[in-house]
Amino acid sequence: MPWYNSQYTLPVEKVYQELTQDKDLEQIFTLRYPRKVNKDNTVRFKGKIYQLSPMDGVKSFSGKWLEVCEYEDGKITILFENKNVSFLESQNKVSIDNNNDEILNKREYFPITQNKPKCWKPPTNHPWRISYECRSCDISNWE
Repeated sequence: MPWYNSQYTLPVEKVYQELTQDKDLEQIFTLRYPRKVNKDNTVRFKGKIYQLSPMDGVKSFSGKWLEVCEYEDGKITILFENKNVSFLESQNKVSIDNNNDEILNKREYFPITQNKPKCWKPPTNHPWRISYECRSCDISNWE
């Protein structure tokens, strides 16, 4: 088998390659958590809400999956298709929506009326009310 090994083995120097400058080792060794974006373009992670900003070619991320990367020091980045997404961090939903107060104040609120669904009751001559034995009887004579 030495002839086989000499044809298909590579020297050690050719197998290992140096890490290129565009690779970020810190980002490679982050903890990554997949998250689905809410309809309001927000992502929840560890009790905080992150409002995503639009990026080139993507106006809204709603319904799309992305990765929340957590570094060892607690720093967070958000990746969509391996590209960084800019975001705003908030503890609660209210601080994100403070800009929308004017729009919310213009809403017209209508009283909510709840109509109970009426229970439909079949008439006395309905086929559901006739027992199996009486199906051959004449229904028109009943009352």
